[in-house]
Amino acid sequence: MWHFVDSPLDLIWQCRALEEGGNNVTKVDCVMSTVLGITSAYILPFICGFSLVGTVFFMTVVVVTKNLISRQFIYLFCMFASNAATSVLFGWLWIFLAKGLPFATNGRVYFFTFYSSPTACSVHRFAYSFTSTLSCNVLLVASVDRLLCVYFPMEFSNIPKRYGWYVIVITVIVSVFLLVPMAGLMIWTSVGDKIICWFPDKYQYMEYYHTLISNGGVIQPLAIFVINVIFFVRVRKYAQQLGRVEVLNAQAKHNIQACVTLLIFSLIFVICALPQSIAYICAYTIIRTNPALTTQIRLAYNVADLFWNLYFIRDVIYLILMFRLTGICRWFFQFLRGKKHRNKFIISGTFWGQDQMIIVE
Repeated sequence: MWHFVDSPLDLIWQCRALEEGGNNVTKVDCVMSTVLGITSAYILPFICGFSLVGTVFFMTVVVVTKNLISRQFIYLFCMFASNAATSVLFGWLWIFLAKGLPFATNGRVYFFTFYSSPTACSVHRFAYSFTSTLSCNVLLVASVDRLLCVYFPMEFSNIPKRYGWYVIVITVIVSVFLLVPMAGLMIWTSVGDKIICWFPDKYQYMEYYHTLISNGGVIQPLAIFVINVIFFVRVRKYAQQLGRVEVLNAQAKHNIQACVTLLIFSLIFVICALPQSIAYICAYTIIRTNPALTTQIRLAYNVADLFWNLYFIRDVIYLILMFRLTGICRWFFQFLRGKKHRNKFIISGTFWGQDQMIIVE
């Protein structure tokens, strides 16, 4: 007898029940579980693998090329490290092993880290919650830093780079502090005759708190989007003042292009985060009001898990655009050619809201 809420057949039984004429399942449930199964089994490994390799590459570039280390690159260094950790902790160790692998093997091969032991349940839940929260918080800090540099350039543009690391340490401490209330509450608990790795009934209100600040988050994405809108309006106004002679000069156009890209990034962040959070909140609300609606609850969780796949795709998009627009790929190919064959070229930090052009020899 299977003793846990999550099972190897979670993405398989809907289509089976539909074929057998079951009344409690619809074609939407079957399609959703199939899409989630395919993405988790066959697409997610490549996405997370590319993200991990790209992150290691970026971190190596930052370490090897000391001239690249500015405050914004320090923030990106930590954000991508957090994203890579989340892709391993949740993408590989949960979605692939507990969702994708059972789907690909028809329920024969699976591994549930949450149910390997009570300790593994608590540690794993806290670990991926921490890395996803830290990623959101670091991106929020980077947005605030960018905004301050635009509004108060004399005070913030020339701050020593080491203060970027100080800010990261503070952000890590704040992220841990935000998760302390739930650290010891995510445990094995009973739901009917099954066991789930989640909050006990008397602490169920914490699941809303968890959704607001962790996973894709709600608070941070909205704050990041608002900050980037303010940032865009400010720089656009400044660029128009510089180019008030009918045509914007080259630097003004470059700043506008950078701001538009950053605004698109923040919009992508919101689009990927909010639907996932809404799906989780719907699932929690249905469980509280009518726990007998198991099909609807499972559908809401499947939607949330599907947006986890989108979460990891977003990280890959970030990496590709960053490599393309900052000149890191050019640096890498020149680095491979060797010092005798390297030409001077420019790595741009303006893409990240900095007026910084670094000449690499």
